[in-house]
Amino acid sequence: MLKMKSLVKPEGLHWLTIKENQIEFSLNARILKENYAKGICLDTLDQLHRILKETGIELDPYFPEATVLKKVHVKNDNEIEFNQLMHELSIIGSANKYNKVIRENSITYECTNKTEKTSLRFYGKEQEIKSNRSKYKNIGVSPCHFKGVTRTESHFNNSNAIRKHLKTKNLLEVLKMENVNYKLLQTILKDQPMIIEQPELKQMNLTELKNFALTFLLNEMHNGNLNAIRNEIKSRLGSSTKPTYPMKKIKKYLPIVKNIEGKELKSVIKLIECLKESDQSPLKI
Repeated sequence: MLKMKSLVKPEGLHWLTIKENQIEFSLNARILKENYAKGICLDTLDQLHRILKETGIELDPYFPEATVLKKVHVKNDNEIEFNQLMHELSIIGSANKYNKVIRENSITYECTNKTEKTSLRFYGKEQEIKSNRSKYKNIGVSPCHFKGVTRTESHFNNSNAIRKHLKTKNLLEVLKMENVNYKLLQTILKDQPMIIEQPELKQMNLTELKNFALTFLLNEMHNGNLNAIRNEIKSRLGSSTKPTYPMKKIKKYLPIVKNIEGKELKSVIKLIECLKESDQSPLKI
């Protein structure tokens, strides 16, 4: 059995096992040190090969063609002010088949299909490094290197997710893909308006006004939390009645209620354009 030359595990290498002619490992881009920002991409494969060799694991130079992925995280970094983006994404209604989870420095869309472990996360990279300084200290990365950067990060954490969205488990083929995060974001935000019109209450008929008022009230009660609103509606319906129809109305009016004066979602539009132009799929792990 091969053994690592160094007793010190390289930063970014989670684990590594060797079984006969098969090597399995889990790592992230911190293993690249000064090239951390680039991620694991076509330009850093030679460096990754060299680092593993220095550790005692000498792979064939053509290892990317033979590497099978069991899970993969694809990242894009863009100079977009995250707090504004977070505000705009919170305005947009929840996507079909994805739950939106809002935390202090991130918004994550999680697939509701439990057999498909897929998610798309947006977060302020500068703030994330500030909150985890010790994790980045040894590779020389500081928050200033990511000032004003929003990271978009898709997680395909099982075979079903990889098969559906990437169509291949081959490392080299995935690295050559374009617009992975753009395509997933388009799926999530399908049919969502990028311009929130100011409501014309005087022009609404009685039914529209009632739906608007109900949405306004529920939004105030639950601070815009769609899952809490859904549970509120379910609690007021019979046990055999699903909240599908009223929730459809809520999702329609919620963006308007959250932005009563109207708004163009400029940060979301800019993000979509940036992701569409990406010509590689750098990996976080």
